[in-house]
Amino acid sequence: MSTTPNSSFLNSPSSEARLRTLAIHAGEGTDPVTHASAPNLVMSTTFVVDADAAFSAEAMGDETRWVYTRWGNPTVHQLELKLAALEGADTAVAFGSGMAALFALLVHTLKSGDHAVISDVAYADFQAFTAANPDARVAETDSVIGRVGGKVLLTLLFRDCGLMLAFLRDRNDSQSVIDAFALLWREAGPELFRRLFPVLLTDNGSEFSTPPALESAPDGSPRSRLFDCDPCASWRKGRVERNHEFLRLVLPKGTPFDALTQNDVDGVLSHANSLLPPRPQRQGAVRPVRPHLRRQSPGQARDTADTRERHRPEAPAARLETRGGNTAPPRGAGA
Repeated sequence: MSTTPNSSFLNSPSSEARLRTLAIHAGEGTDPVTHASAPNLVMSTTFVVDADAAFSAEAMGDETRWVYTRWGNPTVHQLELKLAALEGADTAVAFGSGMAALFALLVHTLKSGDHAVISDVAYADFQAFTAANPDARVAETDSVIGRVGGKVLLTLLFRDCGLMLAFLRDRNDSQSVIDAFALLWREAGPELFRRLFPVLLTDNGSEFSTPPALESAPDGSPRSRLFDCDPCASWRKGRVERNHEFLRLVLPKGTPFDALTQNDVDGVLSHANSLLPPRPQRQGAVRPVRPHLRRQSPGQARDTADTRERHRPEAPAARLETRGGNTAPPRGAGA
């Protein structure tokens, strides 16, 4: 595929530009027609080609002009050059989705007859496991970030009752999650832990990148099963995501957690768990937030609910119906 003719000096392997400069300017060059210093954004889906051009990706070479934007265009190519410069690689390839990148990797690497070893923590495995074990308790697990680089929260929500737990961690890495579950294991004991956390559903965050350490007890015996949501499908664990709204009423995004203690977190969770009573629901369903509670703190929301209950008008007296000369309560009324 062709490149911009007048490339910047930053694309040269001998360049000693700093990392931040590379991130801003690598892959960019002066426009050969307008001589603009800032790169253009090419929005076209197709490009003008020669009459005998083959409309096939297999016929493309390094000198082939742009044909179809799904196969590449100047803007995407600038991104690829930038990534290659940042990684110190000869080239890079950008894809429209993670699934496309994974498929291309497998197709390029595997040959006929090869076998691929794939993790069993995918969401499809979660569905199969819960279908085979319908009584297994599911705890949705996630992280709540304060200020990037500071303390974070590990949250766990039990689907069957709506109760949410949260644990303060010094940093957002896999070891802090391992330590949190080790604490739960010690405090609850093996029997209670296995009853409370037989199934954990989380996302693809790097803090959950060590399933064996979370699934196994200190002696190596199994204690839980951990599963991931599909990429870009955090709504699969929508209960815990929705309950984070209550935490954000007290701890808005960008608020640093560094001054918090676990006692502070327990107080916030006490309000969040008391805000709306848990209701039996089908597995995976998301409980809607009452509109009048959206922009209130947990304390204000509770006061609002109490006020509404106190000022609720009394029900009108039941109208009596006469049936065959006998006085009876209306249909639907209690005896």
